[in-house]
Amino acid sequence: MPSIKLKYRYFICAIIWAVLIFYLSSIPDLKSSLPSLYDLISRKLAHISEYAVLSYLIARGLNSRKNEAVAGAVVLAIAYSLSDEQHQVYVPGRKGSPIDIFIDAIGVYLGMVIFLKQAPLSLKSKIKKTAHRLRSGQIF
Repeated sequence: MPSIKLKYRYFICAIIWAVLIFYLSSIPDLKSSLPSLYDLISRKLAHISEYAVLSYLIARGLNSRKNEAVAGAVVLAIAYSLSDEQHQVYVPGRKGSPIDIFIDAIGVYLGMVIFLKQAPLSLKSKIKKTAHRLRSGQIF
């Protein structure tokens, strides 16, 4: 289990990442030199990536069990997505989109898959440490 200090670092990184998302959403009338289809794909991939990272950082930063961390990260990241799309309504040349919220949710899902895939690795390391302690006589 990561230390409290490490969890705070992840949570601080999540806050910094959320500020970056807010900043990018505040840029009025964001233009791209890419052809329209490539522009659309790159923007949607950016949404997925932004929210995968955000939800992962939140989950790592929450000081709770894995299931509680996932639930908390999903709720916070989706709530942030909703507020971000609402924020874009007030930015000139931007508009909030329910489709973007759905795409953000895909990113949140991806972030949680990555977060949960780490569980077997940490379990494996605990088993190895316990086996080593058993072999070296530190237990019993």
